[in-house]
Amino acid sequence: MHIWMTLEKAASLYPEKTAVMDGKKVLTYGQAYARVGALARFFREKGVHVGDRIAICEVNSYAFFECYYAVAGLGAILCPLNYRLSAKEMAFILNDSGARWIIAGSRFSSVIQKTLEETPNIEGIIWIGDPQDVQKRVESFGYETLVKIHESPFIPADIGGDQIAHLYYTSGTTGRPKGVILTHKNVCIHALAAIAELQLTDT
Repeated sequence: MHIWMTLEKAASLYPEKTAVMDGKKVLTYGQAYARVGALARFFREKGVHVGDRIAICEVNSYAFFECYYAVAGLGAILCPLNYRLSAKEMAFILNDSGARWIIAGSRFSSVIQKTLEETPNIEGIIWIGDPQDVQKRVESFGYETLVKIHESPFIPADIGGDQIAHLYYTSGTTGRPKGVILTHKNVCIHALAAIAELQLTDT
């Protein structure tokens, strides 16, 4: 089981059906699949490999959806950051996880840029939106720009269901936050269980 395959299958069967609605932003499965592939291709060109960590600090949005699948397609590991954390708390997670890249909503630019003072391993940031006063220590890219210029076929990484997909950090109530891993198989089985429990259909 591979998370990427769920989007790939949906894009093959229902390319014209709506996949994501985010305010005025509406994407079909076909459109989402192409955009996800473009994002994944960008990261691959930047040297992101299977097992590398990519952090994301963003609210639920079309971009989070796309990043979720792009990172999975690379065989990399998605590490979500709670945007309510302080810069120091985020920096700990970024360093502990070994994240190389950050994807962040521009509304969180202030706290994200403060973390750069303590996270020497971060190589670049992709901004969703237009951040203010971006630091130059790392490479910075606009999300929509790179998605548009990397439109071409993407071949996903050849990985199995036991490959780590996500790295979540606990609240750290008894000390420092600790990383909890989920594999591709974990995520896919949970999704299937939720579909069955909620009796979801394609209508």
